[in-house]
Formats: sequence, C-alpha cells, structure tokens
Amino acid sequence: MGDGTQTPEVVQTSVAWVREKVDPEHTLPEVILSIAPDNIPVRGTLVFTKYAVTHEGEVVGEITVNTDKIRHICWTNNVRIDEKYRGKGLGLSTYITAIEQSLNEGNKFRTHDWSQTPAAKRIWDILVEKGAAKVIEPFVPDGHGRFSGHCEVKERM
Repeated sequence: MGDGTQTPEVVQTSVAWVREKVDPEHTLPEVILSIAPDNIPVRGTLVFTKYAVTHEGEVVGEITVNTDKIRHICWTNNVRIDEKYRGKGLGLSTYITAIEQSLNEGNKFRTHDWSQTPAAKRIWDILVEKGAAKVIEPFVPDGHGRFSGHCEVKERM
C-alpha cells in the first residue's frame, strides 16, 4: 500500500499431493497462512518468514518457515497453535499448507537441523506413516525432552 502499511499476503498453493496422501477423506480443518503483521522482511540467501495461521476467519496460531535459497530447502522451527485450538488437526494442517507452499515454490521441505519437539515429532511421524515423508535418520530422544533425527518430504508422487 502507498501509505507504508503492509498488505497481508495470503499463501495459495497449487500442489496438493501431500494433503491427498495425509488426508484423503478431507477431514482436516482448512487453514490459511498470511504474512504476519510483525514479520520482519529479510533479504539474502537464508530467509525467515513468519505467518499467521487463520482458521474460519480467526487467527489460531503462527508458523515461521525458513528458506535456504541456495539449496532450495525449507523447514520450520516455530509452529504454535493457541492452546484452545489444539487437538483439532490445525497443527498438521498448518504443516501441510507450509509444505505445499514450499514445494510449489520449487523447494524441498525437511525437519529442522537441531531437534524436534514432541509435537513436531508427532507430525513427522504422521507424514512418514501416510507416505508423504521419508526418514533420513530415525528420531531418538535427545535427553532434553526433544528428539534428534531427520525426515524430509518425498519428491512428488
């Protein structure tokens, strides 16, 4: 906008095979990822983008997607669904939307380099079980309540 304010950018995806693999019955809630108002635009080869997660017109959480523009790889290190919305599939739907966006932009999507929270591990376990992701290195407890290991979303089926 000409007045210096940022118009929220809504993420649209045309790659839907991950969602079809994970949720063939279309039971997961729909979420929309929009650039968060407090996102700080970053230029360079490693970009961090913060999105607001919206469901049925209400912001229910946030996700930060990190993009390595040289290696064409994306991952997240911050997915947060507000407590009152947890247990409804919004976290999984948020991951799927971020994955599809990344694939649509020509990037791969994988786990974070360091470690996974128990909630992130549950999401990756589902993605692997449903055939949308593959295990690179099995998850093992890291002794600090998190898990080390690596997974990545498979190439398009």
